[in-house]
Amino acid sequence: MLWFLRVFPYLDASTTVPLLKAAMTQAKDQEAKRWWLMALGMTGDKTVGSELRAIVESKTEDVSVRALALMAYGYALEEEALPLLRSYENDPTPGPNPYEPSPLRNRSRSTTAKILGHKLR
Repeated sequence: MLWFLRVFPYLDASTTVPLLKAAMTQAKDQEAKRWWLMALGMTGDKTVGSELRAIVESKTEDVSVRALALMAYGYALEEEALPLLRSYENDPTPGPNPYEPSPLRNRSRSTTAKILGHKLR
């Protein structure tokens, strides 16, 4: 799902956001709603920040989903997201993929670098 989400920052938000919001309201289950919510975050839609944060901080959600929600949260809120992103910089929570031992740490660091890189330009 990472690659699905990665395309949204490059799409025109003026047309993408209304379509994603419509898809989210029409979603039949919570899982589909969650993915549309993350896609909205990736477009930079700040209105989904609190819902994304709830996914990130959930103790029952899969760590890989939490990591993707963390990335979407960073894309949505940019500099405002830095405190939460930095709180996961050294997170040791293991993920299911042995080639990515800590998804939260990895998404935290890559999203922080993206935000700070844009700030330096």
